Amino acid sequence: MDTLQELEKRAIRAANMLNWSDALLVNQSILEIDTSNTSALNRMARAYTQMKDMVLAKKTYLKVLEIDPYNTIAKKNLLNLKHANPTCVGSIQSGNSYIEEPGKTKIIQLCRVAEPSILTSLAVGTPCFLKLKTHRVGVETEQQGYIGSLPDDLSHHLSELIKGGAEYMVTVQSVNKTECKVFIRECMKPRSLSHLTSFPSVNQSKEKHAEAEEELLVDQSYAFEMPETDEEPDQHHREYDDTESPDEN
Repeated sequence: MDTLQELEKRAIRAANMLNWSDALLVNQSILEIDTSNTSALNRMARAYTQMKDMVLAKKTYLKVLEIDPYNTIAKKNLLNLKHANPTCVGSIQSGNSYIEEPGKTKIIQLCRVAEPSILTSLAVGTPCFLKLKTHRVGVETEQQGYIGSLPDDLSHHLSELIKGGAEYMVTVQSVNKTECKVFIRECMKPRSLSHLTSFPSVNQSKEKHAEAEEELLVDQSYAFEMPETDEEPDQHHREYDDTESPDEN
């Protein structure tokens, strides 16, 4: 039998692969172990939304708020459901969907892209998912497989968030024979990661880098400095003896 932690990993993986029916089953298994698991309920509500079952999605988010009245994910998504167009749920191909929300969304040009024959088979709005690799985060689709990877700095940052339970929706934003851009939206981030931003602004990145440099300088200022030679202390000792010797006489 899978542990709670293993089930959570399976649930996140299913969501990242857009396998909503599997995501529902796994999250239901989590609730059999922990009936008050709001993260599982939020994931289920998201799955219902993607499957266009707005009634169950709303009921599930309301159940989250019964357990945790201040749950920001449930509150935000309930508000979104009120204004959602059911024909557009599960797709972000509409024009307004690509508007960037600071810290929450980002349009990224992929690195190490696939062969032109694969890129030309993609359509704008094609759903993708993020796949953790050894040194980077790959972007794949169900049909074409690997289409590219995120830049190294973003790969490192998002991989830590994904391992911590964050979830992202990814779609193709633009594509040609040699380039591919994807639109990434943060869908869910556990409370334990609330202090981290998925897509820091340029200023935030610079501030973080400056803080790291300052810490390094502080650490270096405490470095112990060895004397250049052993002669200087002896010389001082001799001078001291010479100045004291007349008084002793």
